Amino acid sequence: MGLSGRVCPDCERRVREPFEETILGREVCPDCARALFLASGAGAAAGGSLGVAAGVWSTLLRKIRRTR
Repeated sequence: MGLSGRVCPDCERRVREPFEETILGREVCPDCARALFLASGAGAAAGGSLGVAAGVWSTLLRKIRRTR
């Protein structure tokens, strides 16, 4: 693979760090994996609310995409 890295399917950034596997079996960059983990934790803390989890996840992904 060399030094070019891989493109993350979620944030579409080229990342050189090794990808992480999510609980759903997808391979994403470490930032997206961390965002998904935090969003699922926020959804669980809010009583299992999928709306809260989706909102946190989309906010974190927007922040990740802006740091290109």
